[in-house]
Amino acid sequence: MDARVLEKRDQIILGQVVRETPWVMLILAGLIIFFDSAFALAGFVAPLGYYVSDLVQEVFFIGCVVAIRRGMLPRRWSPWVFAAAIMVNAMALSYQYMVDNTGTSIGVIVMTMVLFGGLLAMWAPFLIAGTFMVVVVSITLLNTNPDFAIPWVVTVLTSVGASAALLFARRRSALDLAIASITIEDLATKDIDTGLFNRRGLQEEATRLCAVASRSELPVFAAFLDIVGLKAVNDIYGHAMGDLVIQRVGQAVSASCRDADVAARWGGDEFVVLGIGEHSATSIFAERVKEYLDLSGIDHAWSGEISVGLSLSSVPDIDALINAAGKAMYASRLQLPHSLEPDL
Repeated sequence: MDARVLEKRDQIILGQVVRETPWVMLILAGLIIFFDSAFALAGFVAPLGYYVSDLVQEVFFIGCVVAIRRGMLPRRWSPWVFAAAIMVNAMALSYQYMVDNTGTSIGVIVMTMVLFGGLLAMWAPFLIAGTFMVVVVSITLLNTNPDFAIPWVVTVLTSVGASAALLFARRRSALDLAIASITIEDLATKDIDTGLFNRRGLQEEATRLCAVASRSELPVFAAFLDIVGLKAVNDIYGHAMGDLVIQRVGQAVSASCRDADVAARWGGDEFVVLGIGEHSATSIFAERVKEYLDLSGIDHAWSGEISVGLSLSSVPDIDALINAAGKAMYASRLQLPHSLEPDL
């Protein structure tokens, strides 16, 4: 699986957990208050420890909600906080079952177990919390009501399995959403013919690149590249051959760049590369592109000639930097042999 897709999936899941778990914990706290109030109105009076355990849960839930909503904890901790809240809930309900085993505490734990995997949506905290809950509930059942312990333990294990299935389904949905999101982003920022960035994508990447250059106190260069004679290829051999030439040049430009460089199709037969640091020379860059250029199947239609212009700035205005590189490219084009000079 593409690392970019997996990273996007994890971002989506984390965002969902951060948004949803505070509401879930508030609902749980509200339900505890509701049922305690309903039982009291119905004349059911539980031992004091029962209410103390509920109070501990409510305080813990609300504290977690405040910490998450106010950004007091890193976002990546949110699933673990929710897992901790579920474990506190399991301990409190197990204690309540020990105090009064005629109640519905174990049934509530089973329902919580079924649901929490889908809400949590991350394997590591799920496995830890799930294992903890199974152990706590099993020990509680065996010590409190051993005659009915085995059926309930089997039920608890089944509920954890169902929860794992919900977790898997949600992660699969998040994966599909990540793929769709990346596809949409690529359509908006990538050139269809070459797979390089388009102008919009270049502008977005340029912001990131300039921030890195500023922190590193390094200049930014722009290389402006033009395919010489593409119009003649289109006129004589058709646009399908012209598109193939563009694709081959795009591949060569991409292969000629360093990992941190940003390559884009500027439009038509023009390409732009942005990078950090001083570039060696126009001729060296042009030769490197030609070195990677695959002319198989197109050498009869196109000479493989390109023209390149470079510009450099220590405090880059990206538009001005690209314009300067474009002017340098046009100046170099005037020096081409007449037979290679493109139609203007």
